[in-house]
Amino acid sequence: MILLNGKWINPNAPELSLLNRSFKYGDGLFESLRVFDGRVLFWQDHWNRLQRGMQRLYYEFDGPALQAVLKAALAEMLAKNAIEAHGRLRLHVYRAGAGAYQPIDNRPLYLLEGYSLKGDPFEENNPVSLTDFHEVKLQFNSLSGLKTANSLPYILASLHAKKNDFDDALLYAGDFISEASSSNIFIVKNKKVITPPLSHACLDGVMRKQIFHLCKELKLPIQEKGIKSKELELADEAFLTNAIRGISSVGQYHGLLFDTKKAGITSLLKQSLYNFVRRGGGMAGGETAG
Repeated sequence: MILLNGKWINPNAPELSLLNRSFKYGDGLFESLRVFDGRVLFWQDHWNRLQRGMQRLYYEFDGPALQAVLKAALAEMLAKNAIEAHGRLRLHVYRAGAGAYQPIDNRPLYLLEGYSLKGDPFEENNPVSLTDFHEVKLQFNSLSGLKTANSLPYILASLHAKKNDFDDALLYAGDFISEASSSNIFIVKNKKVITPPLSHACLDGVMRKQIFHLCKELKLPIQEKGIKSKELELADEAFLTNAIRGISSVGQYHGLLFDTKKAGITSLLKQSLYNFVRRGGGMAGGETAG
């Protein structure tokens, strides 16, 4: 079942209006949330990004009241869909009402869906293969760090990867790597962790934020710096991060193979993340690992 503005409906029921602004104009935002041992991880970080996005889109809302509604909806979703161990939730917020490019109602509405996962992606160790996607370049602006309903570049990158027998594809901002289609990217060189800056149009990822905190805790040097494809080729290690899978090693970039068995920094961060969430980290009041 999915939750549409407080109403439970069958996901196959034609309940969404064709006047929905998210459908017509991409006028919406979303958050992908991970359930770990029956707990929604990093909710406060997700809410902060969502709230920032709604403010940038000029939605009119009472922040504390809406956050309380959404937190209650998340708890209902876990109970209604019997998500007791590991799961995935998708919270989509969109602008109410009709109108053309100029809206006539700026209230936010929401759609929440969720399902259980068979296993725990944080524990998986399946190296990812990467290629490049240059057809559509990303541009840095006030929306580039958000998860908006305008996702065509990421869809095309994902299709490009599949067509060429890779797991994922890298998108670019000019000559610099920005991110993968559904993940932030990090490289490791001489035991230093490096990731593209937000000014290179990558997502202000929730898991990206956790990597910074973990590196601080582990006393690992970390730097935001532009990364070109040649630097990825010369890296000692590389990994991807997102809220659902956590940390995934990069095993291949085009024809270049990385020895993931020697990816010590990646393994250390992956184990540290798992230990953190297993002992109750990532909940409200203790969101980060720092």
